[in-house]
Amino acid sequence: MNSLSRAVEQAFQEAVLWYGSGPLTEASNRHKELSGSSALDLVLRIDGRASSPEVLDRLWIAVIDSYRRGPREFWGAVVLRTVAPTLLRTAAHIRHERDLGEDTNHHLIAAVLEAAAAEELVSPARWTPHRLATRAVTRTMRWLDAERRSRGLYLADLPEPAANFELEPSQLSALRDWIQLLGLGEEATVLIYRNRVLGEPLTSIAAELGLSEGAVRMRRFRIEERIRQQQLAA
Repeated sequence: MNSLSRAVEQAFQEAVLWYGSGPLTEASNRHKELSGSSALDLVLRIDGRASSPEVLDRLWIAVIDSYRRGPREFWGAVVLRTVAPTLLRTAAHIRHERDLGEDTNHHLIAAVLEAAAAEELVSPARWTPHRLATRAVTRTMRWLDAERRSRGLYLADLPEPAANFELEPSQLSALRDWIQLLGLGEEATVLIYRNRVLGEPLTSIAAELGLSEGAVRMRRFRIEERIRQQQLAA
């Protein structure tokens, strides 16, 4: 089981533990196909070969409608768990730098959920896993391309993060001044400086800020995207 599989499975188990049967019971009032199913039963019915194409269509219509109505934390975990086998196959050809592994998984997951929330349901609905997986991989590959381009534009000017990274105080001050000239604001400057220049791990920065590592990683991504756009416009 790779890291993406583990992340999806963990999210599914946590959602089931936290919400129990409530969301399924409520959704079954609108979709009789969901009646009497646990979350795991539902996943197995969609994953397995026992359900007819017509039943699969109704189940996917029910799942996507329920996700859009909420609670999204529960139904999003169900969507991801059912799409995961197709997503893993579709994403198998993606190649990325080792340090982008977690970010790549995050983008795949976020793109699946974004497509499930906003895009028109495919017809027949049983093709939903393929549609969501394809959308996720396409968007993630675009992000990877942008990330590689942005690193080529400006990250080459910064030292690689390292635990034993050492510079004279005057050199560190000059690097910080360079970042501040980009006009990102103090908070963004400190984050990029600590993580990209001093090599502090995002886990420790997130703990200090009282945020999840994923939230800080996305904040860093948005900051770097702003830098990339500024460099492209220059």
